[in-house]
Amino acid sequence: IAGRRTEQDFSWDFTPNHVPVVPGSVSNPSLLTSGGSAITSASDVTAAFTPTADSLLVVAWGAFNLNAGIPGFTFTNTHAGSGAWTAVAATLDTDQDARHEQARSQMGSAPGSGTITNSYSVNPSKKSWIIAEITGHDTTTPLSESNTGTGTATTLSITLVSIAAGNLAIGTISSTAQSGDITPGTNETELAEVSSGGAPVNLEDRIQMEYGTDTTVDWSTLGATNNRGVAIEYAQAAG
Repeated sequence: IAGRRTEQDFSWDFTPNHVPVVPGSVSNPSLLTSGGSAITSASDVTAAFTPTADSLLVVAWGAFNLNAGIPGFTFTNTHAGSGAWTAVAATLDTDQDARHEQARSQMGSAPGSGTITNSYSVNPSKKSWIIAEITGHDTTTPLSESNTGTGTATTLSITLVSIAAGNLAIGTISSTAQSGDITPGTNETELAEVSSGGAPVNLEDRIQMEYGTDTTVDWSTLGATNNRGVAIEYAQAAG
């Protein structure tokens, strides 16, 4: 008996073979610009730079006064399509009133060239900054965990809970009365270090950024006056 197959008996499956999507790891940070100022002012502006499309700006910024109050920070930038600024701060009030922040902002698909401005609530006398970017991160919730530390010893250590596979820890620190270069921690790589400069040298604000996958983010050979650090674990892009 011959059978007849109608059109409804046929079907086609154009679904490709399943291929698992593996999330990309957070990239090592790339330095975009840095600077410092020993001029008392209400704000500072970075040099112009062009971020990578869809990258995350990671900013280390330090400032201090001589008994004039801890300065508050307000970040703005002129890159197209940028997201809001979020920061983790470490403050210390000894003989200098000081703040250090590690701030971040998600870039758009075509950010172009622009600058970052930090406006202060009180006018600090020494300021320094490092601007970097990462890619391969979670663009919605890039912060996995964070911790801060302050002190007046020549060493500072901040502990994170754990670093997930594909994630990256970035540590930033500001040190007052720094007489020489800051030594990065064990298993950490220094990206950049810069000073506010100006006289007297023993009251400069020196800032450093380092990165790695160790849960202990630490520094040594610091100025034994006023040290403020922030450690953040950045999450990789979701699969």
